Amino acid sequence: SEPEIIESKLINLTIYLDSTCSLDCPYCGKYHKQLTFCKKSNKRQSIDFKRLAHFISELSERIESIHIVCNQISTITTGLKLLDAISNLDCDIMFYIHLRNLLSVDRETIQAVFSKKTIILADSYYDRDILLENIDYINHVFSKHEYHIVVRDLHAMLETDSDDIRYFPFYDNNNRSFFEDAVCISEDDIILQNLSMNDIYNRTHMNTFFWGKLIVDSDGDLFVSFMDDKLDNVNQVDVRYLLSSLTNDESLWKRLRRDVEICDQCLYNSLCPSISNYELAMNRYDLCKIGVI
Repeated sequence: SEPEIIESKLINLTIYLDSTCSLDCPYCGKYHKQLTFCKKSNKRQSIDFKRLAHFISELSERIESIHIVCNQISTITTGLKLLDAISNLDCDIMFYIHLRNLLSVDRETIQAVFSKKTIILADSYYDRDILLENIDYINHVFSKHEYHIVVRDLHAMLETDSDDIRYFPFYDNNNRSFFEDAVCISEDDIILQNLSMNDIYNRTHMNTFFWGKLIVDSDGDLFVSFMDDKLDNVNQVDVRYLLSSLTNDESLWKRLRRDVEICDQCLYNSLCPSISNYELAMNRYDLCKIGVI
């Protein structure tokens, strides 16, 4: 029932600690709309640390994981303060930082700050050389880390044996062919999925991509996705009302394929993977190769 949903341990919380960055990545301002990635913006209001800590404490029994995204070394220090404030939480905690910002920090600071699992962000085209030059150093310094690499074409895979790399297709408005090959699924893909009855039930009752996701932006604004409307702000939010609103049929948490145009006519709408940021970024729900059946 809905009260049980509200009380369950389901929140995957992403926190953006700052909006300033000295880098000038070509697709900055777009990466974060499709995947968990750093960003900068013109927002000047910074998040109130005490209010953020209070907001997290209100959610504490429902939090499954916390993802802390930071740019500058000054905000990494804030991240450490946050870690102290949430040290008693029983959840996974990880840092996200861009490769170039990471390499601007000295080794001693890296080892002192990044004690939790660290996700190192990079673009396979623009950051290729600097990543390959430093990957051995990074692998030596970090014990718990993973690379999340944005790719925009089939030739972007890195020439390295590292098994800590995950690739994420990125739609840049000019690579539709690659993106459709990388993301779109076929009828065979759908039929050959090893789905349990529970998997099928979940896909017919919730959006399994967005379900549980909650983002705190650097000024305290709350989102499920940066591709959707703002929900509230940590400075004023009623947490129980927020969670209740996230479980109604208008929320991305409940955005189902059977409820959107094109997919609502398809035989497979209960078997397809849930709608994700990719569909919202491309402004089309039928990221498949089968048409309406």
